[in-house]
Amino acid sequence: MNLYLSVSMKRLGVHISRRHIKKGDFSVQKLIEDEETLRNLLLVQKSHSHGNPNLTIVGTLFGKRYSVLPIVFFDKMVLSGMVIDASPENIFVKVTKTGGIRFFIHPRNIVSRKSLSKEQEQKLLHTLVADHLTPLFEIVCKIANSKVPHLQSLVSHNLYQRSHFLRKKFSDCKQSSEDVLRMMTGAELFQNQRNPLDFTFRKTEGGSSTAAYIRKHCCLAYLQHEGDKSHCCSTCPHIHKK
Repeated sequence: MNLYLSVSMKRLGVHISRRHIKKGDFSVQKLIEDEETLRNLLLVQKSHSHGNPNLTIVGTLFGKRYSVLPIVFFDKMVLSGMVIDASPENIFVKVTKTGGIRFFIHPRNIVSRKSLSKEQEQKLLHTLVADHLTPLFEIVCKIANSKVPHLQSLVSHNLYQRSHFLRKKFSDCKQSSEDVLRMMTGAELFQNQRNPLDFTFRKTEGGSSTAAYIRKHCCLAYLQHEGDKSHCCSTCPHIHKK
């Protein structure tokens, strides 16, 4: 599992490094506080997108692209029993020449679940959702005229997909995968108020290892191809009409 996790993190562009500040362009805190920096990031992504999409499409796709960080957060908890302190000032971001995002995290900001109380662990999960994803997505949507719940639903859907995938791939992680998914998307993190990542997804026919749940909201990627729905992803609600 550790080898799988290491390879997966590299593929997803999330790196553990003691030189995280030098390797990144700026912290997530900088993106939240400096609207111009975030706007420039979105414009770089726009310039490298197919079909010269408008910023609303780019902003919505940002939520899907950014979900790799919560996915790695999930993987670390399930597969290695570790939790990332994803406070915005701890996560550094590098924008690639093609508009991709790479994340850099110092190893000191990754702690063993065994060393934490339940309250401490929940605080770290709450930090990811409430202090990191929510304010970042709010600024993205302000700039791009996208919708915050759409970005949140794209993250939540990818967590559901990931949980399904890990349960299929690692049978001994089935319970842990279900528990962590419930923790990350459940109301307990928000004192029984609605969690921003709490969404209900319909299951696909057959429920393969890669496509078990249908997205709540389209990521709008197909609009980069003149609205051709053959470019929709396999979990898109447009191709899974009720």
